[in-house]
Amino acid sequence: MQVPISASVPDHIYSSTWMLFLAMLQAAMVTLVLEHEPEAWYLHSFVELGCCLFGAWCISQRGPLFSAMFFPLCTVMTTVLAYMFLHEELYTGSLLGAFAVIIGLYVVLWG
Repeated sequence: MQVPISASVPDHIYSSTWMLFLAMLQAAMVTLVLEHEPEAWYLHSFVELGCCLFGAWCISQRGPLFSAMFFPLCTVMTTVLAYMFLHEELYTGSLLGAFAVIIGLYVVLWG
């Protein structure tokens, strides 16, 4: 979907802003349904705000494809950190499946 959008709207910041705004609305609707505590809406540290601003800066510097390439890596980082800090068990099948999905996502993104 990024190719037709980029053809009609060449400014990456504008299209990324709309994409992030619509994702924010979707996440807000899901949060309203699933989370009943108002504390879920608070920023607990400046790190959370810094991560949002850093993501916006990355999109403005390299375009939306650059930031989309890191989303598959989030799965790997979450798995490694959960194993190290939460002592969750890792299974060979789930690791192979995760790496197959990540490789598939990179092939699609680079294609």
